[in-house]
Amino acid sequence: MRFRCLTSFLIICACTSLSAAQDSISRVLVRDSRGLEVLRHAVESGGGVQAIAAFRSYSAFGDITFFWTEAGTDGDVTLKARWPGQFRMDIHLSDGTEQWVFIKHGAGFKKEVNGETRPLLYQEVVNLQSYCFPLEQLVRALQNSDIEVGYGGTATREGRLTFVVRVQTAPGFPASKDTRRKLSEKKYYIDARTYKIVSVEDFAYPRRWIADGIRRRIVFSDYRQVQGAWLPFSISEIAGKDRRLLTIRLNEASINVPLSDSDFEP
Repeated sequence: MRFRCLTSFLIICACTSLSAAQDSISRVLVRDSRGLEVLRHAVESGGGVQAIAAFRSYSAFGDITFFWTEAGTDGDVTLKARWPGQFRMDIHLSDGTEQWVFIKHGAGFKKEVNGETRPLLYQEVVNLQSYCFPLEQLVRALQNSDIEVGYGGTATREGRLTFVVRVQTAPGFPASKDTRRKLSEKKYYIDARTYKIVSVEDFAYPRRWIADGIRRRIVFSDYRQVQGAWLPFSISEIAGKDRRLLTIRLNEASINVPLSDSDFEP
């Protein structure tokens, strides 16, 4: 059970994108000018569209702590990603347990604590997107006219004033599929002074059913420049209001490293 929160996990890189649903119900696509303006400033602050769009792969390693107990359980983490749609994370915990999770072109697999390997469910794959390289997500929202962008005013997050931008990658889902619409929606909280991404909020769903989702936020901090872009070296997952699930502290990250399909297989 120590691995239960890992099903919603990932970080920095290119994960799968939801395809717009085919539906007979027409819906007006919102591309709010104020929201798009904030995203443009955030991308420029992060390194610029040209630099970010040139990223093809990512590799990083560091430390991870799972807060299953008050003391926490520590381990080492290695992350690999390749655009579009490939990601892998390997974890070695202090008790000797080894675990991994990966997604490849919309499908994913996970090695449990007991050694069992199983496919990831739909909601698990979608939930991993919040850990993907956030700047790439913003560039995609700017360049893809099928992605809905809305402006939500300002709010305080992590002690900072932020702009709130709502991004929905599958706006075509009808109201009858409200849960899947929620799965495709994320709110970005962007620092009103520096335009760095402070956090991303979405809904996380249990493994066994797509219902009763809980509000979750991924908090980014400790930004450092890597090959022309500013990347977060600290990433935390918080469920509900204050329940911290895990924290990643990266030691090193590299862009456009040589990776192949074999890097994203069991």
